Amino acid sequence: MAREIGTILFGKGGDVIKDQRIQSLILASGVLIMESAVLSPIIADLAVVFSVSDARAGLLMLAYTIPLVILVPIMGILADRYGKKYFLVPGLALFGLAGAGIAMVNTFEAILILRILQSMGHAAAGPIVIAMIGDLYSGVQETTAQGIRTAGINVGIIGVPILSGILFVYSWRYPFLLYLIAVPVAMWAWYVLPQSTQSESSSMRDYMNELVLFVSKPRMACLVTTFVIRFLLLFGFLTYISVLAIGEAGLDVKAAGLLIAIKGIVSFTSSTQVGRLSNKFSTIDIIIGGFIIGSSGIIIMGVYPTPIMIAMGAILFGFGDGVVSPGQKSLVNQLAPEGMRGGAVSVATTFQNLGKVIGPGMIAIMLIVSNVSMAFTIIGFTGLLAGVGFMIGVKRLQ
Repeated sequence: MAREIGTILFGKGGDVIKDQRIQSLILASGVLIMESAVLSPIIADLAVVFSVSDARAGLLMLAYTIPLVILVPIMGILADRYGKKYFLVPGLALFGLAGAGIAMVNTFEAILILRILQSMGHAAAGPIVIAMIGDLYSGVQETTAQGIRTAGINVGIIGVPILSGILFVYSWRYPFLLYLIAVPVAMWAWYVLPQSTQSESSSMRDYMNELVLFVSKPRMACLVTTFVIRFLLLFGFLTYISVLAIGEAGLDVKAAGLLIAIKGIVSFTSSTQVGRLSNKFSTIDIIIGGFIIGSSGIIIMGVYPTPIMIAMGAILFGFGDGVVSPGQKSLVNQLAPEGMRGGAVSVATTFQNLGKVIGPGMIAIMLIVSNVSMAFTIIGFTGLLAGVGFMIGVKRLQ
């Protein structure tokens, strides 16, 4: 029955959903997305609780982001060398315990320390989830599994902030207890996931040489660059959609939040269908199509900043982003040798984090000399030309 339901919902490769291994990895991804989903809606109120400025409260995000950027490639490399499971499971446990520990402390400085520890756990577990899917599955099943994983992440993005806000009403400590779910997920992952073997390279030096050579190949370099482009679009949208909706279209804060929710719902839906699409199109063509549709949505929002057109743009962007994300991860796994997937995914994830900075920064600079509508238009065309262009490079360099 599970096999039939999986096929109906996700297409030909949907039977992977009955596998406890993919179930544990999907839950792990959903848990890790809580890193910001719990904190984002309550960060301003936490500033009041601890009598700190809004600027200083922003350190709660910075204390998490900086270690993550530094440690992700290191953890991926070590996981390839010594076994992915030995990094995924302890990483999840550390993420959960450090996050829940915030509910037990009384000073802002202690929270910052725990956020750093939580980031270390995320760095160890995050990229490994993606790489292990590549180790366990191939072909349509692997692509479908990546799509279901992305769908799980979107559920967390939509639901966790709401739950966090509700719990905050009763106590500022309660939202952080949500992180404890990572502990049973880690225990389940330890039980169901297989032991991964060490890299075949004879030494760390050999492995590093092979990884650098692989990532620097034109085809892989083009693919990794598209990770920057995707997050340039995504974080440009998330950071400035309220400015566009309120300032240009005359909407209110609730409507701006609804636009983000619409994007998340559409991304959830489209990501579950990547496996079905992969029965008809190659992964590369799916990513190209996603960039065309998603970037067009951003352009429409900029060129026609009316409520209806902004909503239409959010739908198109949500669809495109929903298929690009799992497609990219799947393609990295397809191209990377088995003993190098952890390192390859970690490198791609590191580049992805650059987009978090470039997207909002690019719009902020453009706002100095122009308006937000023009900024959306330019960033949309940048995503269209660069995203499609680099993916065509990946296709032609086969």
